[in-house]
Amino acid sequence: MPESTLVHEAVRLQDDLRRAISIPYTSVLNGRKIKGEEQLNNVFMMLDKNRPVVVFTNTGMKASAVWFALKMMGYDARHYSYQDWMPNQPSKGYLE
Repeated sequence: MPESTLVHEAVRLQDDLRRAISIPYTSVLNGRKIKGEEQLNNVFMMLDKNRPVVVFTNTGMKASAVWFALKMMGYDARHYSYQDWMPNQPSKGYLE
């Protein structure tokens, strides 16, 4: 990949990350179980259920709990690790 393309991709990722909302994986857990519907509604109240949500972490392990909780609650959730994010970035970001 040419350097100019890498710079463009890095800038686009940086812009998307500035608009990101941090939802720690521990916020969807009650001990070792996923929280109930009422509690998850409170965790996800800042999200629009009519828009896709992208969940990611460096390796994807911790984000999988948040992704699973989002799917349980009916969100159109996508799960990526940081390594997967760049090659799968849509031309129009999910969080626009």
